[in-house]
Amino acid sequence: MTAETLNGRPLNGLLPWPRHLLMLALAGLSLLVLGQSDVAAIIDIWSRTGAFHHCFLIPPILLWLVWQRRGLLARLTPEYSLWGAALAALGGLMWLAGAAGYVAILRQAGLVLSAQGIVIALLGLPVARALIFPIAFSLFLIPVGSEFEPLLQTITARIAVSLLHLSGTPAVLEGVFIETHAGLFRVAEACSGTAFLLAMAAYGALVAAMCFQSLKRRILFMAAGMVAALLTNGVRAFAIMKLASLTSIHNPVVQDHLLFGWILFGVVMLLLMVASARWFDRAPDAPFTDPAVLQGVGRGEAGAWLILPALLVAILLPRLWLMATQEPEGAIPAPPTAPAVAGWQLMPGVYRAEWQPHFAGATWIGQWRYRRAGSAQAVDLAVVVYDRQEEGRELIGFGQGAVAPEGDWALMAAAPSPPQGRGEWLRGPGARTRYAASFYIVGGKVTGSKVEAKLAATLARLTGGRQDAAAILVSTTPHPGAAPERIAGDFIKAAGSVQEMADRARGMR
Repeated sequence: MTAETLNGRPLNGLLPWPRHLLMLALAGLSLLVLGQSDVAAIIDIWSRTGAFHHCFLIPPILLWLVWQRRGLLARLTPEYSLWGAALAALGGLMWLAGAAGYVAILRQAGLVLSAQGIVIALLGLPVARALIFPIAFSLFLIPVGSEFEPLLQTITARIAVSLLHLSGTPAVLEGVFIETHAGLFRVAEACSGTAFLLAMAAYGALVAAMCFQSLKRRILFMAAGMVAALLTNGVRAFAIMKLASLTSIHNPVVQDHLLFGWILFGVVMLLLMVASARWFDRAPDAPFTDPAVLQGVGRGEAGAWLILPALLVAILLPRLWLMATQEPEGAIPAPPTAPAVAGWQLMPGVYRAEWQPHFAGATWIGQWRYRRAGSAQAVDLAVVVYDRQEEGRELIGFGQGAVAPEGDWALMAAAPSPPQGRGEWLRGPGARTRYAASFYIVGGKVTGSKVEAKLAATLARLTGGRQDAAAILVSTTPHPGAAPERIAGDFIKAAGSVQEMADRARGMR
């Protein structure tokens, strides 16, 4: 008897596997140890954020997908690939950018990309091609998608209002607020449909890969799933408000509408599968690919001496660079004081603001009210100071800004922006409205763009620059005969400049 061969290699190719798997296990364990804080953060997000509960299913699904391909893998010989080391290096750079800018999603995405790169580097391109779908599917481990919540809130609100109008129920839409005769509804972040959309994306990708052979049909199924998820959430919001208008806003189904939404979503997923079954063109036991097509010429066992140092550089160098550019802690600055503004009088006494900005981890937040001399026009000024930025204490981050997530006040719409600033309309209890102009000051740069502020902070961290930052928020309510944005603009001009106002508040001028 002679052993079968494939392209001159043993058919089972089992001999090199233990060595490659051992190196893969050691490299993977090292990455987990180095990134343990990010792994813990990922799991924490999965557990406390409804939009990512489905992510707990991804690891067992990945194991199942690899197990399905065990026969194919046994017919391949593992190799080494510098392309995998390059992907791990890209993941390391992404992690570095996220760590320097305190952007958790970049760190977490960089960790997953590095893990993918390690798999490809230590098992080779033929094995990676055999595992292409499980490797790609691992991207669903990254808790990304909540950034689209504002857009999804708007889409959900518009779908719900359109359906209310079609059903004969009067409704008025203002941003994410919907007013009907049953009461005032707000399409909150948890009601945006992000959970439905992300769960459908993972589910759709899995079904498309397992049930379809045609790329066109895979794309169509994924697109149908995304549209179905968006419409389902809009229908859910409509059904809740319609039920409230027919019964009461205190109806138990209205109060526990999230459970109702998931039941509806499950029904939609089942209907989508039933409707698509007639177009399934891949047999359940069909081979994933031909091993003869995958196995090529490898780098040989000597490639380990090149791959392992490359992986060490890709994983360790970003972390060493971050340690080298760490700014030493300095003295905590004094709390800010109300700056003098020509033509505006500081209101005396203790000021209790009905609206407050939300900047978690700030060193100091000062807030005062000014009244224009000889007028009833009033402006609220908030000065936010960070002596340094670090994890959980960054000027720009999720929930940071003019309103707190799920707070009494909510972002209603974009508003006219002053020079170097960002204007927003806010809505609070009792349908009160407020205009807010926000300015971010990082590294001496004043901007209303969160992206620019984040990039400036990231560059400073990477180059060992100063990590202090500040924010100025000027806010006012509507006054008879004067637009709020005009009043806020007059106050800012009277102060000289945003930078001067921030410096005077911090005692720097």
